[in-house]
Amino acid sequence: MTRTKYSRLFFLLTVFLAAGAILWSEDVQVDRDELASIGDQSIKFINYVGPYEFINTLDQIRGIGRTLGDGINPLKSGEASLGGKYRILHIISPEIETGLDADIFIIEDGAAVDHINNLRTIIAGYLETTYGFSNRDAYLVAEFVTYYNAVYRGDLEMAKERYKKPVVDALSAEKMGLDTHYSNWPGKTQILIPLRAGVFTPGDSAPVVDTGAITDNQVIDEIRKEKDMGIESRQGMVELRENEIDKDQAQLDERRDEAAQKDEAVSEELGTITDK
Repeated sequence: MTRTKYSRLFFLLTVFLAAGAILWSEDVQVDRDELASIGDQSIKFINYVGPYEFINTLDQIRGIGRTLGDGINPLKSGEASLGGKYRILHIISPEIETGLDADIFIIEDGAAVDHINNLRTIIAGYLETTYGFSNRDAYLVAEFVTYYNAVYRGDLEMAKERYKKPVVDALSAEKMGLDTHYSNWPGKTQILIPLRAGVFTPGDSAPVVDTGAITDNQVIDEIRKEKDMGIESRQGMVELRENEIDKDQAQLDERRDEAAQKDEAVSEELGTITDK
């Protein structure tokens, strides 16, 4: 055996052992601290109440979001729009390690959405199509997204602290977030849907919605102010995040097995070389 070949195999063994150590040290946790408060501020969405010229079905409303989702490739930055009424900016920058990517859901001047439940249904349709959420989970995430954006309405400093520069560059302080009054939605709304990279292969796998970001202390505090204290929604989100952890753990276990198999293969090859 040549010295060069032995050095190469030793290097591979070192790499695989290091990779295994990293994988075994991974620890995925959910932060459930819900104790912070933002004082007396309360998020109460004001919807249109009155006669309608026409009424869309639930499937038609959800279809708006699904159509937008059909125009987005989760692996690439892109844009999709629908009839001058709704637009999605899908902004991902895997080359930037720090900060969140985002989808920015824009309500254009021509939009007619005037009830928070309908807005959530549109967002849910988008989440179903783009990220594979179930109908129930998509609406749950959409609910938290609307609270999140109402809490941080116009807070560009928060965006600069938490999001990557390409996301911040697409925002304006006048439009960022969601106003609580439906009349201020068309032409004045940029709803942030925070995204994080895939757990193990950022840049190679599709990003996922960062449910941790939309369930921070201030958002939870606002949901607690609902008449039922938002118990069902909060419990649903805990279950959703626990399921996400289970999926992350499954990926971690798979990577551990791969690393162990590679370690064994290299060890066998080194043993064969030593015996010669």
